[in-house]
This record gives sequence, structure tokens and C-alpha cells, in this order.
Amino acid sequence: MSADYLEKEINLAVDGMNCEHCAKTIEREVSRIDGVSRVLVSLRNKDAQVVFDPQKTSVEDICKVISQAGFSAREKA
Repeated sequence: MSADYLEKEINLAVDGMNCEHCAKTIEREVSRIDGVSRVLVSLRNKDAQVVFDPQKTSVEDICKVISQAGFSAREKA
């Protein structure tokens, strides 16, 4: 079984971003989480797409890191 089957992709609504630097800060901090393989933050859409291994991290952990960076995040429905 390849690692692709273990990964999960989520879309998070992110509040508090007001410039491209904010988006890059979130990308940098989330990409440091063990188990995150890809993160793409859109200032225009006020969201983040994150691909991660749920055996190494969780949506809650990702949202916590975003909160510690000064923003708020929640999973989009």
C-alpha cells in the first residue's frame, strides 16, 4: 500500500489574514508539522488546503498551529 492511501486532504477556512505575508506565515508554520506533506493558503479565498498523514497529526493539531500563529481556522463543511 502506498503512502498516498494514508493521506487525507482538508480545506480549512482561515480568519485573520489580511496580506500575502499572513498567508506565507501560515504555510510556513503548517508545513513544519510532522505528517503534513502539502499546504496551500489562499489569501483571496481565505482558506488553506492541507494534505497530511492522519496517523501523525490531526485537523485539531493543524488548527492549533494556525491559532498559535495568530489566526483562526476551522474545517469547511
